[in-house]
Amino acid sequence: MTESEEGMPISLADSKPQPRWYMVYGAPKHGKTVLAATISEKFPDKPGKERVVLDDVLYLQCDTNGIESLLGLQIVPYVIDLAVTETDYLKYKQIVMNAMKEAVAAVKSQGIKYIVIDTLSTLDATMTALLSKVKDGQQLYGQLYADMREIFNTLKSAPASVIALAHVKVAHSLIGDSASTTQRKMASELPGAVDFTPQITGKAADLYKGACSGLFALRTIQAKGKPPERKIITNTYLGYEAGHRFQGLDVEEEAHLGKLLTKANTHRG
Repeated sequence: MTESEEGMPISLADSKPQPRWYMVYGAPKHGKTVLAATISEKFPDKPGKERVVLDDVLYLQCDTNGIESLLGLQIVPYVIDLAVTETDYLKYKQIVMNAMKEAVAAVKSQGIKYIVIDTLSTLDATMTALLSKVKDGQQLYGQLYADMREIFNTLKSAPASVIALAHVKVAHSLIGDSASTTQRKMASELPGAVDFTPQITGKAADLYKGACSGLFALRTIQAKGKPPERKIITNTYLGYEAGHRFQGLDVEEEAHLGKLLTKANTHRG
């Protein structure tokens, strides 16, 4: 709670939300796309029962069929498709920049509140692969960072919250047969141990993570004989890099961004 000009307490959940940036990362096909949609006030309590149009959410679709999971639940957001076939870096970059400008315009003209990059990892990988055909080494990463920064600054001009989805990058020490399951578990439980991070190249990772009010990991728990349960990890835990600028959040929360942020708002003073 906070106070109005008259000194009466008001709920921050009811006041106009300030645009924020969030990053959510996890393994492919683990529910990141649907999780991002839960930030919308229009996300249904029981998805899949009837068609719902999320006219306050815009997806920048970088992965082929990226929003298929949402459509399967009869949830339809605004979509700008970036999963295009293009072999020329400069042409692809222009496509991306046009999409960013279209997204900013949609925020201002159509009431979009949330922009979802689905996924930043794929956008980053596509740009890296195309640029590597003409540049390498420091030139490649310097140009890539400059262009990712241009994309970032364009989106930042939009009065909307941004949710950047990313795939998970697994630490090299956990890849292969050299690390047993027991060793991995012990390593992940060491204080400050980070084995899982967002999959983004170089300085661009710091650029986007630095802008985030919340860096969250999506973890799937599979118990024998039970359906998979998804949890949002809010602080570095079990080897997952995470952190936020809120109060009152548990280290693991229900996989629902709307509920998580409502809980965070109630603890702001």
